[in-house]
Amino acid sequence: MMKRIPVILNGIAALLSAGLFLYTFVAEKHLQGLARGFVTAKTLEYSKPLFDLTERSLDSTLAKKLMPKSVGEAIEEQIATYKENPFGYVSDLTNPTRTGQKRRSIVSPGSRVDALKAKVRDYYDETMAALIRDLRIFSGSNLTASILALILALRSPKGLRKYALWFSFLLFAAVLFSSYLYIDGMGFFSILFKWHLGWWYPIGLFLTTTQLFIDYGRKPFGKDSEMKAATTGKSP
Repeated sequence: MMKRIPVILNGIAALLSAGLFLYTFVAEKHLQGLARGFVTAKTLEYSKPLFDLTERSLDSTLAKKLMPKSVGEAIEEQIATYKENPFGYVSDLTNPTRTGQKRRSIVSPGSRVDALKAKVRDYYDETMAALIRDLRIFSGSNLTASILALILALRSPKGLRKYALWFSFLLFAAVLFSSYLYIDGMGFFSILFKWHLGWWYPIGLFLTTTQLFIDYGRKPFGKDSEMKAATTGKSP
C-alpha cells in the first residue's frame, strides 16, 4: 500500500504532463487558437500607445516639412481605421490565415505604415511564441520530475525503499505545488504581460523539492541515526 500511493500519484502526473507536452507540439495550431483571444487583447494594449504616438508625431512641424504628403495621408488612414475598431484591426492584422500570405506584399522597406503594422504583428508573434515555449518547459519539467519519482518508487534498493518512496511522494507534492503557482499566476497568464517564466520554472521546481526534503524528508522516520542505520543495516 505504501508503494502503491506514490506510484499511482506520480503515474497520473506523468500521464497528464506527457499529454500536455505532446499537445503543444501535435496540436500547436489548436493551442494558438485557444490563446489567440488573450494574446490579441494584450497586443491591443501594446498597440494603443504606439498609434497614439504615431498620431502625435504627424502633428509636429518637422514631420509636416519632411514627410511626403502621400505618406502622411496613408498613416492617417491607418490610424482612422484602427480607431474605428481597435480590436478588429489588431485581430485582422495578426490573423494567421492572412499574415502568412500577405506578409511579403505588406511589408516594404522604408514604409512608415508597413513598419507600424510590422511592430504590432511582431509583438503578437513573440507573445504567442513565448506562451507556447513556456507551456513546453512547464509540462516537460513536470514530466521529467514525475518519471524520476516513478523510478524512485519502482526501482529503489530494498534498504532505502521507504525513504525513496517518501522522497517520491515529496517530489509529487513539489510538482503539484509548482503547477498550482504556475497556473495561478507565475506562468501562463503572466506571459500576457510580457513576463516569461521560462527556465525559471524547473529551477523553482528543484528548489521546492529541495526545501520540502529539508523540511519533511526525514520526519516520518525519526532521527538521522535511524536513516543511517537503515542504509548500513546496523542498529543505531
